[in-house]
Amino acid sequence: MLASYQLCNTHETLSIALKSSETKVKNSATLSIFLIDVPAFQTYTHQANTSPLVPVFAILTSKEVLKVGFDLSMDESELRHGHDVVITHVLDLQIVDLMCRDKSEEAVLQRLAGYLAPREVFRNREIYKHVLRLSGLDKALIDQGQSVPRKPKFDHSKWMDRPIDEDSVVYAAEDVSKTQVLYKLLVRNPLVNVGQTERGLHPVTCGCAPRSHEQVSQSWIAATRNPRGTHDIAHLG
Repeated sequence: MLASYQLCNTHETLSIALKSSETKVKNSATLSIFLIDVPAFQTYTHQANTSPLVPVFAILTSKEVLKVGFDLSMDESELRHGHDVVITHVLDLQIVDLMCRDKSEEAVLQRLAGYLAPREVFRNREIYKHVLRLSGLDKALIDQGQSVPRKPKFDHSKWMDRPIDEDSVVYAAEDVSKTQVLYKLLVRNPLVNVGQTERGLHPVTCGCAPRSHEQVSQSWIAATRNPRGTHDIAHLG
């Protein structure tokens, strides 16, 4: 079941979300998702103290907070070039997924054969055995043994349309929930050494639905508590 989510597209709703997330990190085991509609706010730089997004940018640039997401390259580019914000302490689960998978020659070729023509791959195995195919979020979850329902067809060209429709909001919220699940699965792998990083840090999970520089139209923040009680987790993208 999808966690509760709230679209934040006004100063008031953003303020409520930030305060609520702080409270939930400390006191709740429930994941709540706050979707921050960045284009709904005037464009500010990180240095503009009047920006309502400054508290969000502070989380992204904090060395006290570990940001966790999936395929964050375009998001990082938009933050840097669009908002003068350099995100730090980032764990991209797309790369972690790559670290954890079977990298034997046959496994690499089989994965590519599901994307390219199998005959092309196996006839040129000396070339393709060095090519690692990146997975999407759903495929990464499936590789971890999760059942992922097939997504309905979604029009990614409408991310910049305002007001943003409910289908887009739900899509973003679902990606946050999936990212949280994948994070919990991958950190169990002995190849993933995030223990030292997590000591003294509060992990933050970043969800990212838009896939082009022009379409990076929203961010989301949520808060939960680690069921093991070892640290608090906030989710942001």
